[in-house]
Amino acid sequence: SVLSLDIHVGRDFFCPKYSVRDDGSLHFSGARYTAEDLTRGGHCVIEHTEACTEIMEDVFLLTSFTSGHTNPRFVISHEGSMVPDSFTDESVLVLRRPEGMVVLTGCSHPGILTILETVGTHFDRPVIACLGGTHLMDSAGEELDRVVNALCSSSMKLLGCNHCTGSEAEALLSSRNNGYIPFHTGDSCTFA
Repeated sequence: SVLSLDIHVGRDFFCPKYSVRDDGSLHFSGARYTAEDLTRGGHCVIEHTEACTEIMEDVFLLTSFTSGHTNPRFVISHEGSMVPDSFTDESVLVLRRPEGMVVLTGCSHPGILTILETVGTHFDRPVIACLGGTHLMDSAGEELDRVVNALCSSSMKLLGCNHCTGSEAEALLSSRNNGYIPFHTGDSCTFA
């Protein structure tokens, strides 16, 4: 029997996306399949346009984060032009636990602090854990210090970061945050 999945994506997930290389050339970095490809494969694609959707009891998908900055390295094709990618498709899973909220991120392109502040404000509860990418690999100096200090002074008891955090950010977080752990694909964590 064929496994059929519900695949949840944020608005504009299937829009052509590119990263700008150092020489100015574009490298395709978007989805290599379409919603139609997935549907033909027997899956159900659910594109979320609401900022928050409860997808099962105490499990939420948040998307459409508003960020005050864009990274010029990332662009999308929009009406025949290349424009900065605002990552409206970025989604996170949020688990409601008795002590507070657990956030599972992808790459956090809109900014990890933007995402965590949005979750805390939306649910009016503390974020007790964040696992996933922080996209700090492009940050340095005062900006990196500002984000690391904010993460270390937050209510989080566990901060597990992966690939797009960057080695400098990982070293800073490891030295300043007792709740920091490297957290990579295949790792697991249990929340009561």
